Amino acid sequence: MVYKPSQMWTNLAQIQVIFDERDEALRVMLEASQINPQFWEVWRDLAAMSLSCHKFDIFIKSYSRLLDLNSKYLNVDLLTNLAYSVINLKKDGINEAKATQLIQNVQQLFARVSELQPNNPILLSLKALVASISLQDTSEAFKLMDKALITADLNSVWYRYHSQVMKKIHETKVIINAVLEINLILNETRLSCKLLRSAKSHLKKVIWTLHKYFTDIIRGDLRRDIQEEVKDLETKFATIQQMVPN
Repeated sequence: MVYKPSQMWTNLAQIQVIFDERDEALRVMLEASQINPQFWEVWRDLAAMSLSCHKFDIFIKSYSRLLDLNSKYLNVDLLTNLAYSVINLKKDGINEAKATQLIQNVQQLFARVSELQPNNPILLSLKALVASISLQDTSEAFKLMDKALITADLNSVWYRYHSQVMKKIHETKVIINAVLEINLILNETRLSCKLLRSAKSHLKKVIWTLHKYFTDIIRGDLRRDIQEEVKDLETKFATIQQMVPN
């Protein structure tokens, strides 16, 4: 078996993680980034490791380097974890000055990521999440979230392509989770209700489409590989329904 040089560094870092030595694992990946700066996998793994250690400055530099190597690079999982990590820090009472600087740095990163994908619904919802904890951008959070829902609705033929189904389900989960989180953070009655109703409408369309096109004709139930995913979406719909009944 042939290993890439980057994989050897990652394996070493993973061993450190197993022994609960995350700081040492981070040091290993930092060293790897200096020795093999041309390998994008090193920067991806450094980004993931730095995020788990709450070293946000290193994460932002690592992800920025990934964009230097490939301007179209997009890792939704990493960016989602970043947004929620920042929110949790804010909830935990991080120093206000540090919080403000961190939020600004994260917003700058999201702005760069969005340059080539300005209408990506997931990116819009993550940008909305970060804006929701910025004292200056609370109204912007609702605007971005509303745009995310509208943009997500524009893709009306995703069900025709097998490869797009799970992507659509994942996209919907990220968007709806962001809506619920923003509602929890801001709880501004008029705007929150409007946003929740829009989210409920979008979620209803997605669930209806999944049932319509992916129900087994013989058994009469949903295709097995998406059953649990749809149940999760239906649970989220029920939650929103309780918050904004018809």
